[in-house]
Amino acid sequence: MGDGEKKAASRAENEIKGELLLKQLAQGTGGQILIGSEALTALNFIRKRTVSMVHKYKGPMNIGALEIQVATYGKTSVQNMPTLKKESAVAVEQNGLDTGVRMVRTYYNKLGEDDVEVEKLHRIKAYPYGKQLVPFSEADIDNLKYTCDKCLTVLAFVPIDTVKRYWCLGAVDCVVPMKDAGVRNGLKFSAFVHALKKEKLAVTARYVKRKNATPVFALLTPEINPENECLYLNQLPFSEDYRDYVFGSFEEKHKPDQNQRLAMRNLIKRMDLNTMEDEDGFEFEALNMEEVFNPCLRRFYQNVEKRAFDPEVSIEELDPAVAKTLNPDEKLLISAKKEVKNVVERFPLQVVEKKTASKNKKRHWRDFLSGDGSVAHVSAMLVQEDEDLIQAKKLKGASLGGEGIDTKIKMDDIVAHKVDMVGSATPVEDLKAMAERKDDPDIITRAIKEMWKIINDCVQESFGSAGYPKAVDCIQALREVCVKNEESSDFNTGLEAIAKSFRDRKAFWDMVVDAKMRPIDKTEDATSKYTKEASKKFLTPDETPMSAPSLSGPAEEEEEDMFDSME
Repeated sequence: MGDGEKKAASRAENEIKGELLLKQLAQGTGGQILIGSEALTALNFIRKRTVSMVHKYKGPMNIGALEIQVATYGKTSVQNMPTLKKESAVAVEQNGLDTGVRMVRTYYNKLGEDDVEVEKLHRIKAYPYGKQLVPFSEADIDNLKYTCDKCLTVLAFVPIDTVKRYWCLGAVDCVVPMKDAGVRNGLKFSAFVHALKKEKLAVTARYVKRKNATPVFALLTPEINPENECLYLNQLPFSEDYRDYVFGSFEEKHKPDQNQRLAMRNLIKRMDLNTMEDEDGFEFEALNMEEVFNPCLRRFYQNVEKRAFDPEVSIEELDPAVAKTLNPDEKLLISAKKEVKNVVERFPLQVVEKKTASKNKKRHWRDFLSGDGSVAHVSAMLVQEDEDLIQAKKLKGASLGGEGIDTKIKMDDIVAHKVDMVGSATPVEDLKAMAERKDDPDIITRAIKEMWKIINDCVQESFGSAGYPKAVDCIQALREVCVKNEESSDFNTGLEAIAKSFRDRKAFWDMVVDAKMRPIDKTEDATSKYTKEASKKFLTPDETPMSAPSLSGPAEEEEEDMFDSME
C-alpha cells in the first residue's frame, strides 16, 4: 500500500469517527444532523431579512434659534407580504422571453345602448361631495396639494407621563445626530437628550420628511442605553384622526370584589413572561419580541423556497419552531393551574335554560290527541303549556335583573323616548317635552330657536291661510313655555322678527291679535324690556299703513291673500 492509499484510509477512519461523535452529541442534546446545504437553508429560514440603512430625513432639528443636525432612520415598520406578479401562461408554454402581464385599463361611457370608449384627453378626476362629484383638472390637483419644506421643528415640551400610549400611530423612527456634522453637534444632541431624560419630558414637533410631503404631528421621547443615545419619533393623531368612542362602565353591582381582584392579580403575576425560571432557578424573559416571527411571512417563504426547487411539491404547514411562539407555554400553564382554578371559582358561570313559547306557533289537534285522547289528557297538556309560559316569563325577569322584578312592560314605556328636536309634525308636543327635560341646560334655548323656525315655515309656506292656525297655536305654546322658564328675551326677539316679516299678511296677523300673542312684559318676567303698555301697543301700533277701500267681500280678500302667499 502506497503513501497516498494510507492517507486516504486514515482520512476515511477519521470521518467515520467524527460522524459517530456528532451522532452521539445530537442524540444526547436532542439535536439533528444536517448536511451543509440543508443547514444553510435552515439558518436562512430563521434569519431576519437584511434591510439597508437608509435615512428618511436628514437636516436640522430646530429648537427656537438653536439648530442640531440630525438624521432619522426607521426603527420599526410593518413588513407586508410580497406582491404577486402576474405571469402569462401562453408565453411560458411558447418559451417566450417576456412572461409579464401588462395591465391596460379602458374607460367607457354609456350612450344609449352603445358603450363609447373615453380617451385620456377627455377624462377628468372628481371628488365626491355628498351625492355629487366635484371635478378637478390636473392643474387644479397640483394647486390643491399642500406645499411645504422638509423640517423637524420642536413645538413644545410636555411631561412624558401625560402622553397616552394609544396616541402613537404607525411606525417608529429613530432620531440620531449626523456623523459628519462635527463633535459639537453631537454634544448638543447628547445634552438635549440627557436634559429631557432628567426632567422626564417629551417633545412635540412638526415633522416633514421631504419637500411637499404630508406634515406629521410627532412625539419625540428620549432613550439612553449603553449602546447609543437617541430620540424615538412617534406620529401623533390630528383631530380628524382621533376616535372619541364612549364605552359603558360597570355598575356598582357588577364591580369585582376584593377576592376576585386578588385572584386575577395572582394569575397575572404567575403568568408574567419576564419572571420565568429555568431548570436551574434563574429568571429569564420567556418571550423575547426580537425572536417572535411573523407566521404568515415564515410560512410563505417556506413554501416559496420549496416550490422554487420542486413546482409539484405540496403546501407545507408552519414550522413548529415558529408556531410555538404563538401558543401559550405548556409549562407556564401547568405552573399557573392553581391560579386559573381559583379565578374560575371566583367568577362562576351558570347556564340558564329558557323555555320560550311562540305566539305564532301553530297547534294541531293531533298534538293533543297523541295520548289517550281523553278530555283529561287535553286539559293536562293545556295546563302544562301555561306553566311553561309562566316559567319562561320568570326566567326572562331573572335574566334582566333577578327575581322579584316586575317584568310587565307598558306600551307607554315602549314608545317613550327623549325628544331632541322640534319637528314639524307635532311641534307643540315636542316643545313641551323638551321643556320638561332637565339633563341638558341648553335645551330650552335650542327648542325656542327651532320652534320659531317651524312658525316661520308654517306662515311662509302656507297654502292660502291653511297654515296660519297651526302657526298661532305654536306661538301660544311657545309663549307659555317662555313665561314659565323666564325666557322673555328669546320670545320677544322672535315675535319682533315674525311681525317684521308677516305683519302685512292681514289674515295671519288678525289671528295673532285675536289670540293676544303680545310680547312678554315686566309683570310676567322681570328681565323683559317691555312694559305692559308697550306690550299692548305692539299688536296695534298707532301708525298703520293706509289702504284703499275694498269694494269686494271677505271671500275676495281671502283669494287675494292666497295668491300673495303663493308668489
